[in-house]
Amino acid sequence: MGAAVYREIARLPGLDAKALRQRYREVFGEEPRTTQRQQLVRRIGWKLQALSHGDISESARRRALQIAQDR
Repeated sequence: MGAAVYREIARLPGLDAKALRQRYREVFGEEPRTTQRQQLVRRIGWKLQALSHGDISESARRRALQIAQDR
């Protein structure tokens, strides 16, 4: 399944804004909060990888939040 995920991620930048918003709704199950194409591509790509290969650990998530808050 990994190759299929990477092919889908590779085609995301070629989608128009309407198609990206639709794919976001399919992947996340909610409306996107942004209309910026690059942000949609990144978020969809991240989620597809996380669904395919597993998400980051809870400790890594907490550490990332700490770093973001210290900023």
